[in-house]
Amino acid sequence: MSNMNVAAYFETLASELDSLKDRVRQLISDHHWLSDGEWKETVLRSVLRRHLPASIKIGRGFVIKPDSPSKQIDVLIYDSSMPTLFLDGDIVMVTPDAVRGIIEIKTKIYNVSDFTAKAQTLADNADFILSAYPSQFRDLPQKIFVGIFSYETDLKQHDHQELLSALQTLAQHNPHKVINHAAFGQSQFIRFWETDPSSELPSTGYNQWHSYYLKNKAAGYFVNNVVDSVASNSVSLNPTVWFPIEGKENKLVAQAAL
Repeated sequence: MSNMNVAAYFETLASELDSLKDRVRQLISDHHWLSDGEWKETVLRSVLRRHLPASIKIGRGFVIKPDSPSKQIDVLIYDSSMPTLFLDGDIVMVTPDAVRGIIEIKTKIYNVSDFTAKAQTLADNADFILSAYPSQFRDLPQKIFVGIFSYETDLKQHDHQELLSALQTLAQHNPHKVINHAAFGQSQFIRFWETDPSSELPSTGYNQWHSYYLKNKAAGYFVNNVVDSVASNSVSLNPTVWFPIEGKENKLVAQAAL
């Protein structure tokens, strides 16, 4: 058993993000919402950079295909061993094969309709990227990390089943459009599972979203699932270093199939 208290670490990470997110707002009040939104994107990108391998870089920008660019991406996670089309500060443009994750960041999600409107761009970008992969990868919705992160929310536990229904509608039974991770406020977290997390036997075809209420741990699970998505071999060898030993399936609130 690990001597680390990963659960406590997750709680401190949530507190850090909560305190940092308002730093610009405290200085400029309500005079420039764009700067405030950009700061919140910067905070999450900074936290992610602490933990990702040196070969994985983070910026914001666009994915480019021969016929068109993607919509703008708040957090673009890419493999630095791949060539980049453009890089200047945090602004980056890459081709789909370099992408390892995309994240949409919001200050607050008010309700399910608000979530659906904001998640549509994310689902469209995921489809744009994954449809460029060779055919052997087309049925792998977690080929890349596709997440939405909201610092605050008015969503409650009783909204979770409706949230999952919204994710089903956005996906339209298309694995390319699956949003596989979401965090709302400090405690609400959603993950899409290709395999049953409750089963000890490896299997595919499970393909369900699980929604959890994880008191003050949603940010920690979100960040460390990004790490798991790009360095799964290391995380699987050291699971109790990266995730609380008690797990989260006992905090399950709702579930829905693709």
